[in-house]
Amino acid sequence: MTSERPANDPPVATPLPPALRRELVSRAHQLQPRLTVGKRGISSAMVAQVRQIFAKTDLLKVKVLCGEAAEAEQAGRLLARDVPCHQVARLGKTLVLYKPPGAGPGAEVARRGLK
Repeated sequence: MTSERPANDPPVATPLPPALRRELVSRAHQLQPRLTVGKRGISSAMVAQVRQIFAKTDLLKVKVLCGEAAEAEQAGRLLARDVPCHQVARLGKTLVLYKPPGAGPGAEVARRGLK
């Protein structure tokens, strides 16, 4: 059984280095959620809003209104795929998303060193 991706799927993002992931989770601790995903789920308008926010900042918290944490995890995977960005963490029903500065849609995310 082969696992070929369709040609129109975005490339799989490079995993974040553990040190960078820890730094981002630490920075996200003080942030408040800027968006809320409702019970209807993720729409193209929601994806566009996330992209607009990432034009101004590299880190974003999103609150997911759902019944179970597994639904929040699924919402995070969908946003990470559609934006594209990294899902750094899921804290209950809150997602932490990251998009490196200068990473355009579909661009391979470059690893960056810590400051």
